[in-house]
Amino acid sequence: RDAQESRGLGDVYKRQSLGSTAGGTIGFSITRKGGKPIAIKFIGEKAIIRFENWFDRWGNYIIVFGRAAPFLSSDAIAYAAGLTKINIKTFIILALIGIILRSILLVYLGDIVSDYIPDIF
Repeated sequence: RDAQESRGLGDVYKRQSLGSTAGGTIGFSITRKGGKPIAIKFIGEKAIIRFENWFDRWGNYIIVFGRAAPFLSSDAIAYAAGLTKINIKTFIILALIGIILRSILLVYLGDIVSDYIPDIF
């Protein structure tokens, strides 16, 4: 990779991570103010029950791992986190760590897949 291409990937990581964290913070704040009825409206009662169980079992670590996992909705994690006692600063830090991990994983996987696309066609 040349320096310009690597710098471009760094910009992708930064923008995606900051944007997702900002969106997650909004979801967190909406649920924090509106409570469980708002959270249920956004992600459903089954999801809320599942995430409450996860928070009970793993605590705030679920924010990092839940937002890092590409197969989970990072918005749903944010709405559920708004129902916990975590303060917003801690949420932002953990959410940012999780989404940075997700960004790195997805960009890396996309880069690997893109190497094979020309061979397919």
